[in-house]
Order: sequence, then C-alpha cells, then structure tokens
Amino acid sequence: MEKKLFGDLIASIREAGRISRGETKAKHVHSYACERVRRMRRNFKPAQIVKVRRQLNMSQSEMARAMLIPKATLQSWEQGRRRPEGPALVLIQVMSRNPDAVVSALHA
Repeated sequence: MEKKLFGDLIASIREAGRISRGETKAKHVHSYACERVRRMRRNFKPAQIVKVRRQLNMSQSEMARAMLIPKATLQSWEQGRRRPEGPALVLIQVMSRNPDAVVSALHA
C-alpha cells in the first residue's frame, strides 16, 4: 500500500476513535430517510403497483423490463405475496409521479 494512502487511512481511523469517544465532532454527517422508506413500506398496498402500471399503460412484462426486475417479482408484488424493498419501493413512487424520467434514465 502506498505510504500516503496508508497514512491517510491511519489518520481516518484515529479520527473515528476520537469521534466515538466524544473528543471531537464529525466533520461530515450523512443522514438517510430510512424512517420515511419504512413508513412507505408499511403503508404499501399491492393495488398501488397495479394502479401505477395501468396509468403508464404498461403490461406486467413491460413494467418489469422498465424496472429491470423479473416479471415474476412484479406479479408477486401485485398479488401481495411479497413487498418491494427500499430501492424498488422508491422507484415505484417515482414512477407514479414522473414515469418518463425513470424510463428515460433506465433506458438512455
């Protein structure tokens, strides 16, 4: 390992130790909206996917291709056998609000 890189790594580890002991504050803090995604998942209804898919005038195969998932996964979600997880759930929400952006981004 390069000496400078190794030195940076050691300095980072020492800084993490000082932060965890409360001796200093973190310079950068990243927070994620996990609770919002959990709430979306709790309130999720299979009919929402069907509604979004019909609004987009897509078959199950077309929507599964647009989302880059197997058709069987989409069918399981629509029938309530399974629920979409974080990223897929967020993608469904975005598709319901701005479908063209999602489709063009995934298939540019």
